[in-house]
Amino acid sequence: RITMLNQRALRMFGYTSDELLGKNIEILVPGAKREGHQQFRQGYMQNPVPRSMGLRQSLQLELSAQRKDGSAFPVEITLNPVRAEQTVFILTIVRDVSERKQRERESHEQNELVRLLQDIAIAANEATSVQSAVQYTLDRLRVYLGWPIGHALVIEEDTSLSPVMIWSGEMKDSYAVFRAVSDALRFQQGEGLPGTVLVSGQPIWMTNIPERPDFLLVGD
Repeated sequence: RITMLNQRALRMFGYTSDELLGKNIEILVPGAKREGHQQFRQGYMQNPVPRSMGLRQSLQLELSAQRKDGSAFPVEITLNPVRAEQTVFILTIVRDVSERKQRERESHEQNELVRLLQDIAIAANEATSVQSAVQYTLDRLRVYLGWPIGHALVIEEDTSLSPVMIWSGEMKDSYAVFRAVSDALRFQQGEGLPGTVLVSGQPIWMTNIPERPDFLLVGD
């Protein structure tokens, strides 16, 4: 049971001391992991030694804790047994590593993007045709971005955009109408989402296309 906390721990978890003192430590563990944590705790108390939680054969497992509001966050936890007469207390140091994990994710994503662009550049230089270069690029981008399917447009001599008959991904029957419509579309500069990107020269990420007259929407 929790017997003492400092103010930093209370701020980290969003509780008052009265809400935590005397409670089982599992109150700070995400619900799905509480049963496993209880078993770990019981096993640890059979032979309490200083150690880092989550360390398995030189591999550090991802640990998480839970705030009062139910939100989970990544942590690092160090355990240190403290003996007072006949009682063993466990001094637990919990570090919120959310910011560090975020930096690591951003660094990983940046490295993956650089590797992707390098691979595409090499493939384009080695491609035997424009079509094969476009296909490779589309395939890699679709996987990287997690798209179910991908389609490419090319800039014509009049600076309009027209589709090439190159698709990436499993073409299910449910995509048949979408593909037929897409293969027939043409976009002028500033027209629709593709034309807007063409004019701005900048990528646009949209999860819900706004109701604009120059954007083709589902049902048009």
